[in-house]
Amino acid sequence: MKFKDFKLFTLIDEQNRFVVSYCVEGVEKIQLEAYMNNGELVFVLKILDEALRCKGIGREVFLTIVEKFGSDNIRSIRGSWHADAEFSEFEDGMSTNLLIFKSKLGIFTPEEAAFCTPTGKWAGSIGFQKVKVLVNTVKSVEVQFLKG
Repeated sequence: MKFKDFKLFTLIDEQNRFVVSYCVEGVEKIQLEAYMNNGELVFVLKILDEALRCKGIGREVFLTIVEKFGSDNIRSIRGSWHADAEFSEFEDGMSTNLLIFKSKLGIFTPEEAAFCTPTGKWAGSIGFQKVKVLVNTVKSVEVQFLKG
């Protein structure tokens, strides 16, 4: 199944902010929130159906959003990865990005670990080759990918 096969469930577009749910046969499968904040793309994606993870859908969604906002308008991409009740259905109760980031620490620097995450790979593929680690705690990591 590809991203284009999903049916739009809800879309709220307020001042260039998109909050979207995608459904298959009435069941919510993907949640997306994306908006620009002073040239920074904030992109939050949850693939709720475990069977749809690691299928390239996240990358498709990311590239669709980058195209919608225009890559020339994006100066940075924010990654905000957490472990909390919101991710109780995910492995180890944390976002996929946080899980991968934490698993790479000790092998890589925090900056290198950030590029091992799905968001880091997607950002790197469109020219965001630098990263600043802004917060790095047990339950939360915030990064900013920059064009390099």
